[in-house]
Amino acid sequence: MTKCEQRITELKDIIPEISVTEAHEMQQANAIIIDVRTLEEHNEKHIKNCIHLGRDFLEFKIEKHILNPDQVIIAACGGGLRSLFAAESLTKLGYNKVYNMAGGFRAWEVAKLPTE
Repeated sequence: MTKCEQRITELKDIIPEISVTEAHEMQQANAIIIDVRTLEEHNEKHIKNCIHLGRDFLEFKIEKHILNPDQVIIAACGGGLRSLFAAESLTKLGYNKVYNMAGGFRAWEVAKLPTE
């Protein structure tokens, strides 16, 4: 097992993962989905009503969008791994209700959930 694979395993024990169906239901109840993919990926197609904060500047820009440390936040990427690291960063910044969306945007599309 590589160090990266080991770290992913560790993070999956720490960061709660939810399904895309759960993420959609939580979004309907005012959770914020943050798309941490690249701008190019996001511009091509993305989850409806999400906020784009690319992984590269997430820590620098999050407070411009979310101040409340108790806001429910769902991190999403293409397949569920970049968002896992993003969720860890948000947790370390003091956000208390952070989830990783398992399967990422690809799973969201397979489930035929709303995109734009």
